[in-house]
Parts: sequence; C-alpha cells; structure tokens
Amino acid sequence: LILDSYLLNDPSLLDYAKINLDIQLGNNPQYTTYITGVGDVSPMHPLSTTSTLDGVTDPIPGIQVYGPMHHMSNSNDWATAAQGSNLYPAGNDDSDPYPILRRYYDVKELVEQSEFAIGDSSQGVAAYAFFSNNAQA
Repeated sequence: LILDSYLLNDPSLLDYAKINLDIQLGNNPQYTTYITGVGDVSPMHPLSTTSTLDGVTDPIPGIQVYGPMHHMSNSNDWATAAQGSNLYPAGNDDSDPYPILRRYYDVKELVEQSEFAIGDSSQGVAAYAFFSNNAQA
C-alpha cells in the first residue's frame, strides 16, 4: 500500500497501510501483538528452533509471526482442532465464519500462524521504518 500510494499519487492509501500495522501491534479483538517482545501480550511460542532451544523463557524479540489465518490445512491435529466446529461461536455457516481476527493461537505447532520468514519480516520492518521517518504520512 505504501508503494501503491506513491505510484498512484494517492496519499489516502497510507491510512490503510497504518491500519495493517495497527492490527499487528495489538489493535485487534485479542489485544495481542504479532511481534515477539512488543506490547503487553505478544507471541511466546513462535516456530523458531533458535528461540526454543536457547534456554531463555521469552522468545527472541522482534519475530513477526503470521498471526490469524482464515483457513489452515488439516495437516496436523493442532490445525484440525483450531478450526471448524471446534470454534465458539462457530458461526452460522461457511459464509458466516468465526471472526478471522479472533483466530490466533500462540502455539508453535500451528505453522500457518506461528511461522515467520525473513523476507516477510523485512517488508514489515520497511513499513515501520517508512512511517517512523515520515511523521506527516
């Protein structure tokens, strides 16, 4: 959205980019951030072998996990248990599902939510850097 704002000469797109960052920083129904070590409630179990085996209770700060997912594969028992009829309230039908922003579980076995990638994290870092250096944006 930041790049689109520049290419389309539409500064209003920057507001939507900020909304995306707000959700990642805890402005969501679960009041949790999706970055380890940030805020009062942050992920404690990212899918990070280094963080798991370092002997420190808290995870390495700054890991951006993917967060809530609309749908996860049924590739393991954890993913199967975290969706569908096990959600409360489950929703009326497939067109009225459980709210997506309430579907985050801090469990490293839920790969779709707890994994992170350097490439994806670098995009998040670039967005935070852009807004930190552009107070008027």
